[in-house]
Amino acid sequence: MICCKRSIEASAVKATKIARKPSAISIRDHLIQKKIGLADTEVIGVVTLVYDHRVHHLSDLLADMQHKAHVAVNASLHIHLDEHNCLEVIVIRGRGDKVHEIAGKLIATKGVQNGKLVTTTPEIHQ
Repeated sequence: MICCKRSIEASAVKATKIARKPSAISIRDHLIQKKIGLADTEVIGVVTLVYDHRVHHLSDLLADMQHKAHVAVNASLHIHLDEHNCLEVIVIRGRGDKVHEIAGKLIATKGVQNGKLVTTTPEIHQ
């Protein structure tokens, strides 16, 4: 029993030490987020929306907003989650300020239950 307890403790100490070390991924993500903060930077965004398709004309409104956006809508994926709820995944590309603007409008649309924007940029060089 003591042997197993020491092994568990050693594993916990090792995991803590690993968690404290800055990883290449977190450093890269920091650089990307810093660059995305600039309004004129080209940004790639993935917008996820969960909504009830029974809300009157909501699907049409979301599609119309995408067509009128001042960004490139590269792809859209529509998934039926259950009898009433849908997941929409939209990949958009454009200036950072415009990507955030359209994503905010889509997420704030009446009838959207949940939404999120995840952004990245094709280059992180300063």
